Amino acid sequence: MNHSLIEQYMSNIRDIYDKKNNIKIPLDDIKCNKFTHKYSSTKIPIYKLVIDNKEISRNNNLIVTYKCLHCFMNNKITLNLFMRKINKNITKCNLCKNLDYEKRKIQSEYMNGNKIASKEYIIEKRKEPKSLVDLINESEKLWDDYDDDFKEVYLSKYLSYEEFERIREQIVSVNNDKITNLKNYKYIFNFRSNNQTIFNPQLVNLEENLIEKPLYIKFKCVNCDNHFINRDLYIQKNKYKIMCKDCSFCNNTFKIRNMININNEKVIYQGCFEKKFIEFCNEKKIRIINGDKIKYNWNDKNLTYKIDFKIPEKKLLIELKDEHIWYKNEKKSGKMNEKIEAANKFAKSINYNYEIVFRNKYMDFITNKL
Repeated sequence: MNHSLIEQYMSNIRDIYDKKNNIKIPLDDIKCNKFTHKYSSTKIPIYKLVIDNKEISRNNNLIVTYKCLHCFMNNKITLNLFMRKINKNITKCNLCKNLDYEKRKIQSEYMNGNKIASKEYIIEKRKEPKSLVDLINESEKLWDDYDDDFKEVYLSKYLSYEEFERIREQIVSVNNDKITNLKNYKYIFNFRSNNQTIFNPQLVNLEENLIEKPLYIKFKCVNCDNHFINRDLYIQKNKYKIMCKDCSFCNNTFKIRNMININNEKVIYQGCFEKKFIEFCNEKKIRIINGDKIKYNWNDKNLTYKIDFKIPEKKLLIELKDEHIWYKNEKKSGKMNEKIEAANKFAKSINYNYEIVFRNKYMDFITNKL
């Protein structure tokens, strides 16, 4: 390992922070030292980061922002990837590596030699690294050169700028909590790529000179406020509401809605019976929240049962039921009994009581239990 290269990498670090709490690590407290792991079979020492005289293991939540040694573009990657670059003498970031002239030339010759590429083309070597603004402008010009049919097919899969802005507020984080604040990021739906797709959506931060591919996006459900992760953005293409799988599934059968309880928290409901109960709790100043999701087994399948409501003040888990065909079929098949058994077991574990309230017993329940 070239020690001058290590010094360059360390001096090019802009910041290091914990992605779980966004707390920054003072750069004065960091060092890069060699260590040999006690369980290593090769006993070859590798470089690891030392913060406040403590060796940082691979099991960490740290994110590093650094300036590339070649293209001078800022990059935000995990600490593990950053240390991998140091230990393997990797000097280029992903962006300038994919734009590397020699690499592209070798790939071009290979493709032409195997008669896979049908057209010959010339790759011009870049003398100066291009700025992020230049790359965006180049992408726009290339996009304009394509015909309407290509654009229509592309936008049938990927989100347009307007579609992204519509769901921006429901995005909690990107790349497994690597980016938790999208305020300074702009969505570029047609950023030029160097593969067969030609374009790919990217998130760019011009102030920090950062570019990030939107993957493993954490969303907030518009109904229950629970967080869930999708691998790609385009799974939300043409969806009017961003919902978790449970709310989405229920919404296909029953139109689910939500109300606000006395603590300004969202409580979801299905139908007038459940809405009436939420309104009653609000009038009586009783805090009602969404019920727990519990696991149960039926017919050798692992399933999830969501209890309707939870009232912490009374230590109650409540399921409201009508005598409709869904309940009768589940009762007949034995599925409902498995749900009830699992719910009672869960309620006992948290010192609650589980109650099934039918419409004809509703008045007795609210009179005697609430």
